[in-house]
Amino acid sequence: MLPIQTPNFAHLHVHSGFSFYQSTIKISELVTHAEKLQIPAIAVVDDGNMAGAVECYFKGKQKGINGIVGATVTVNKLSASSETSKLVLLCENLMGYRNLCRLTSARIITKSTLTKHSTGLIALSAGLYGELNKLCRQGRDKEAPQVALWLASIFPERFFIELHPVTTPGQKDINGMLRQLAAKVSVPTVATAPCHYLRKDDRPALDVLRKLGKLPPLSETDGEVFWLMSAEEMAVAFADDPASVAMSVAIADLCQLKLNDRPFILPPYISASGKNADEELRDLAYKRLERKNFSDGRCKNYRNRLDEELAFLRQKGLAPWLLFVADVVALAKQANIMVGPGAGLGPSSLVAHYLGIYELDPLEHGLICGSLRRKELRSFPYYAINVPRKRLRELLHLVARRYGYDRVAIPTYYNHLDGSRLIKQLGVVLGVDRQKPAQFERFWARSCYRYALDLFSQEFQQSDQVTAELKTDESIKQLFRYFQILIDLPTKATLLGGELLVTPNKLLDYIPYCRTGRLSRSHFIYGTHENIGLATLRIEDLRELDTLDRLSRRYDVDVRDIPFDDHDTWEFIGKGKAPAVFESHPAGMQRLRRQIKPSCLHELAAAGALYRPGPFESGMVDDYIRAKNEGIKPHWYPEQLETILGETYGVIVFREQIVNVCCVAGYSYVEADSLWQALVRDTDRERARFLEKASSNGFSEQEAECVYNKMALFAPYAFMKSHALVRAVIIYRLAYFKAHYPENAKNAVTY
Repeated sequence: MLPIQTPNFAHLHVHSGFSFYQSTIKISELVTHAEKLQIPAIAVVDDGNMAGAVECYFKGKQKGINGIVGATVTVNKLSASSETSKLVLLCENLMGYRNLCRLTSARIITKSTLTKHSTGLIALSAGLYGELNKLCRQGRDKEAPQVALWLASIFPERFFIELHPVTTPGQKDINGMLRQLAAKVSVPTVATAPCHYLRKDDRPALDVLRKLGKLPPLSETDGEVFWLMSAEEMAVAFADDPASVAMSVAIADLCQLKLNDRPFILPPYISASGKNADEELRDLAYKRLERKNFSDGRCKNYRNRLDEELAFLRQKGLAPWLLFVADVVALAKQANIMVGPGAGLGPSSLVAHYLGIYELDPLEHGLICGSLRRKELRSFPYYAINVPRKRLRELLHLVARRYGYDRVAIPTYYNHLDGSRLIKQLGVVLGVDRQKPAQFERFWARSCYRYALDLFSQEFQQSDQVTAELKTDESIKQLFRYFQILIDLPTKATLLGGELLVTPNKLLDYIPYCRTGRLSRSHFIYGTHENIGLATLRIEDLRELDTLDRLSRRYDVDVRDIPFDDHDTWEFIGKGKAPAVFESHPAGMQRLRRQIKPSCLHELAAAGALYRPGPFESGMVDDYIRAKNEGIKPHWYPEQLETILGETYGVIVFREQIVNVCCVAGYSYVEADSLWQALVRDTDRERARFLEKASSNGFSEQEAECVYNKMALFAPYAFMKSHALVRAVIIYRLAYFKAHYPENAKNAVTY
């Protein structure tokens, strides 16, 4: 028996939105509300899915809440009279986590499977849909003790019988029978409230959600579900049994799983030469450097940069990772799969360039590998490659065949209740006249506040475009209340090919998964794998590369041989005829290119980076156009910044420029990087410190003030130069084919 420690309460039976159409709870709101109620621990136990539980673990950790990883599993033939039964499992430690991964990945869980993978897990009887509740309701008094004793034998001192708050006379009788059963078999009881919605008045929204998922309303089921009850509410509900309430905290105290207390878990390093990863990486990089035949002075710069990057990779143990990425790229090229110029910060790495991962020379284009200047690795280095969309699955199978299908997985993408579609669905379910949701949906689609519902509500009430009748319509008010609760809830799991995960051992040691054909699909969403220490490779599947691949084959042109100084191509782009493939409003981008008239990759990249609301509102776009075409530099442009802002005509265009400007003003690189992130959140927090540092490093007071204001305006929209450049490369190559092969390329290039 566990010791009863405190008269508090921990929620051990919470279902999130990942129990599709059965819960209105979003993890971020759950953690915030739990903090408000001073709940010390939460166990998210979705049906056969650990995605919500792991997300709750990390978000709860930030708030000082013990997010217990768990799941509700379906067990076959737990008793002779039952086909399937539910069982709630909670992870006590890392062994329990691994066993839960195996159980939630299994298609069928038998009694022998459960016995084999019971170590490190705590079991709860699962309440209404658990086997003990069923047997008690059916009056099978002989079978219930047998099942309870069997569960207690495979979960010694880790099996508990759940009691729920009494809302019906039937529940009171069942609680009484369960208490008698617990005393008979010497198994402790624990108070739980199966939570499917956050607040008491959210119950109608859950009924609406179930209708959207074509599930029967709760009134037609035998069960009762609850909101996130406070400790006080649970104490009132179990006034005659405070020990069961306190037992929840004792169980939560047993769950001490630690998921991110280990270094990054890298793919296996496959060496044909017998060298270790660091030696192999250094040899490959220097062999490529020697082939360049640079002059002595230039070669010294490249050697210094290589040594800096290699030292960083060796210190952080990342050499196997970079060799793995290079191996994936090599597999693609061997299969004649076009590999694009890259994405994100990856193209700024000289080592990655010399391994053949990225084609742009970072020194030639002034790209700085920022992660090398940080003393601590805040997150895993972001490396991404791009391939044609139609050949992505082929590449995934190539990697799986090389490293093993049981070690390669793709993350899951969860479809969500989308704003516009949800409004239409709610209108149908609630029986609202079709015209009213249609008007509301049109306003939603045009709103700038789709990601801030409170501001959207204010905008809706204050807008002149909305009729007074619609603003005061009770059916629309009700629809919006449900809309606020249900929007962005996950509805379906699908395969996301945009990320590749390769583990050194079998996947089930790290993640739960299911099979999609021969490929494995992780239960977890993008970003979760890095949180638990797993390295992932981002693979962008671009339709634009499908077009380039088709055109290059048709005209027998290797896209890497296309020169970047082709006069006809730049003239074509300057006329605004080049495809604006990465923009949601292509006409605006083409108009901007006509004004800028780019003549090199840097100017084309600048056009893409400037095409944001902030630069337009602050006048930075106009400054750039005047400086580029008329030679009129901005009035605030200090001479100290010539080397940083010269190529962009005195206008801050790229994120790296903000960081470099701060370095000139007296910040260290780490401080400058932090300042950029601070500017995104609060434009005035660092003002006084920046002015002080800049003034002591050659800036006049007026120049320092002006520079800070410009950085603050642009910071929220700042684009990485490396990312802007690789996008510019793809746009330029599409424009090249359209300029030189206008008749046949016309239909192949996306506008």
